[in-house]
Amino acid sequence: MFTNFRLINTHYVSAPKENKVIGLKGAQTFDNIQSKVVFTQGKIGLGAETQYTGSLKTPLEIDGVIKKEKMVVYSKQGSATVTSITPIVIVGPSYSENTKWLDVDSQKYALGLYNAGSKMLKHHTTEFLSNY
Repeated sequence: MFTNFRLINTHYVSAPKENKVIGLKGAQTFDNIQSKVVFTQGKIGLGAETQYTGSLKTPLEIDGVIKKEKMVVYSKQGSATVTSITPIVIVGPSYSENTKWLDVDSQKYALGLYNAGSKMLKHHTTEFLSNY
């Protein structure tokens, strides 16, 4: 796996459920994150006269923020059993001793994300204005 930084169309992020009182062991939420531009004329929904939705067909690479290097990914699995003595089990995050954290210049990160978002917004604004 190679490191990179990019603006993508759709990505799902999984995280442990926060409600630990009632729930299944290992229950997770899956949140959909989308990069899209939506222009609507009229009421949003069924009453919209015109609607334009623009998204990314391919990821938009953001160079110069993260050094491109090959990495090996490790995952450490944990398990716990619910019993009458421990009816609630909280399993926290687990990291391998081989975990490698990436150093990122915050100024380059913010500028790269701003430029990628600006490029996407300008492209779809131009498309919208030329077609509607």
